[in-house]
Parts: sequence; C-alpha cells; structure tokens
Amino acid sequence: SGKPFAEAKYHKKLSNAEKSSYIIALLVTNSSKGNPWWEEICSVAMAAQNMLLVAAAHQIGAYWSSGAVQDSGKPGSSSSSGGEDWEPRLVQNPPGTRSFLGLDDKDDQETKTICLGWIFV
Repeated sequence: SGKPFAEAKYHKKLSNAEKSSYIIALLVTNSSKGNPWWEEICSVAMAAQNMLLVAAAHQIGAYWSSGAVQDSGKPGSSSSSGGEDWEPRLVQNPPGTRSFLGLDDKDDQETKTICLGWIFV
C-alpha cells in the first residue's frame, strides 16, 4: 500500500517548503459539466505549466512537485495503470494531505477532488 516512509526525502521537502515564499496547491475536481476526468487533470497540468513559464519569464524561481498519491486499485489491473475503465476514485491523496487541504472523505467520493502536486515559488 505505497512506498515506505523515507526520512531524508521528508526532510528535504520540508526544507524546500520553508525556503519558499509561496506554495500553491494544484487541485483538480471532476466538474459536473461532463468533461472526462483525464481532461480535467490535463487542464490543471497545463495551468501549472503556464504558471511556471510566467515565473521563468519574470526570473522567479519556481518548481512543480508531485503530490503524494495512494492508488487503491489492485496492482496490474487497468484501474491502477490508468486503463480504459480507470476511475478517479481509485486514486486518493493520503489522509494527512486531504486534512491539510480541508478535503474530507465525503468530498473525495462526491466531487472527486485530488491534489496533483504543489508549485513552490
């Protein structure tokens, strides 16, 4: 059920967060407009890339760090590999991340909001 905890990686991420002026959470919510889930994810990814391009154009240091994700699909199944029948409810953020962002379990099941990562500025 995920990778073992890496103490050194944790301290590096904590150090980078403390050095940042701003940290922007990249959240994606499957809208009620009927757009495919993958389109919603791609839209947030493109917006993040545009933010990084603007930062670079203004000579501001910024980077995108992926968010912690738990895959509750079964290994080897199409659900865990992003196959045709992949459902967003199978990818979840860890409880600590969800709590920090104010997302509860009800939100995850009904609106399918997940954190794709963070932009550190």
